Amino acid sequence: WIFQGGYPVVEISESDEPGCVHLHQRRFGYEDVEETNWSVPVVLASGSGDHRTRTPVLLDDAETTVELGDLDWITGNADASGFYRVELSPELARRTVEHLDALSSVERYGLLDDSWAALLADRATVSDVLALADAIMPAETDLAVWRRALGVLRSVDRHLVDDAQDRHRGWSIERVGTALDRVGHTPGAGDSDHLLELRAALMETSGVMGDAGAIAAARELVEHPGDAARNAAAVRIVAANGTEDDFDEFLRRYDSAGTPQEQRRYMFALPAFPGADANQRVLDLIDDEHIRSQDAAFVLARALTNNDAAAPTWAYIEENWEQINARLPVNAIS
Repeated sequence: WIFQGGYPVVEISESDEPGCVHLHQRRFGYEDVEETNWSVPVVLASGSGDHRTRTPVLLDDAETTVELGDLDWITGNADASGFYRVELSPELARRTVEHLDALSSVERYGLLDDSWAALLADRATVSDVLALADAIMPAETDLAVWRRALGVLRSVDRHLVDDAQDRHRGWSIERVGTALDRVGHTPGAGDSDHLLELRAALMETSGVMGDAGAIAAARELVEHPGDAARNAAAVRIVAANGTEDDFDEFLRRYDSAGTPQEQRRYMFALPAFPGADANQRVLDLIDDEHIRSQDAAFVLARALTNNDAAAPTWAYIEENWEQINARLPVNAIS
């Protein structure tokens, strides 16, 4: 296995044989790749009614058929323990989405993560992935699954503009807001660390996408800090919606930070500010080493995730590539 490049995706579809599914493996890739076979230790989890079954299968040929009996739902990577991706046929995916409560949290994570990978490989649509996220989010309580779902929403957002982005943001804010209403907008005395982090992640996504209530709450937290998780989210929200005055204040806080953690929080907020002027200020801070050379590569990488800053930052990197290699640590560039 370790001497083969890449890794497989296991396609699972209904078989013509009653009570069976068909497994087919191919090499996963984002473009055309050379086909190869692995000996894939697949573990299926499936269910009918209240009954859950684990079925191990060694897939060492290109395809095989597995008998499972009656089938309400299936996941192709039980407990997400296998080093392979899974693509369910539309019919099996539909059935599984109707029984998400039968899957463990890590299986729901894997289902969404595999769907996102299929989108990047041009084997699924944005609508497919958002429909799955929409099915998962209403009842989800696991922090890791929520972070994956929020990552999907924000990644889609970065590729949209104008009306399409406005519609997506409205759709996302409504769903994230429902979850935030459920967990509560402010901490309670008995809140676990898990709940504090979840609340902050929901608040951050809502605020970065432009929700007025989340932005107002973030500005209040920047001035009057609360719990650590929301404090960090608040800085990122204000940066994403910030003004020139906000940039000046965050730069002042970067310069006067009392701890390395606080300094890095404000440093990494600077490349998130909207607008070409803010981006140019960040590049100037790198050029005059106001932002230290050991941090500059990471600040540039952060700027590349900002729609307003990505193109001019890439142009800066291309134009100054020799100087960047001379000034910045090699391990930060490679």
